[in-house]
Amino acid sequence: WLDVLRDAEMVQAQSGSRFGAETEFRFQNALLRDAAYGMLADLDRQLAHRAAGLYLERQGERNAAVLAEHAHKGQEPERAAAFYVKAAQYAYDNGNLDGAIKLAEQAIGCGAKDEVFGDARRIQAWSHLWQGQFPRAAELADAALAHIPFGTLLWIKTIAIPIFTATMSGQRERAIQFIRDVCPRFHRGVVRGFREC
Repeated sequence: WLDVLRDAEMVQAQSGSRFGAETEFRFQNALLRDAAYGMLADLDRQLAHRAAGLYLERQGERNAAVLAEHAHKGQEPERAAAFYVKAAQYAYDNGNLDGAIKLAEQAIGCGAKDEVFGDARRIQAWSHLWQGQFPRAAELADAALAHIPFGTLLWIKTIAIPIFTATMSGQRERAIQFIRDVCPRFHRGVVRGFREC
């Protein structure tokens, strides 16, 4: 079929491929692409997105947002949520705070649960924190911590947010009280060091 489509000038082979020896094809233009997509029945469209997402994942696709979109359109909300969180983390790590917030919200919109939900809220909390929105950051961190197991690496990455927001808001005593309440086994040395800052 690809040869027929290429001969009809509907698709064209790309000069390079992201996936080794595989040949990548593209529609000649967006109008053709949209028309072909619109001809698919809903179920066929879902199955095509699932197949495309699995294929891209097996080929080593690194863009988690692409994988998330295919999973989302393929009616695989749990997979979509996990990929949206990865995409949100990538956006955050690269300084795209608004993008990180939106991608994390898409994960939540896909029904993210448990640690995936907590991770999405953690990314949003850090993003709001660096935007100077301390009350919102603290609120999101609280929502994240409610879904993250105590003492895990993800918990540690999240617990710093309410302490940091309290400190940045000039509420040192609140930060110290938070350390006492949440980390009773470790608070003595932390509080002593905190007071010396």
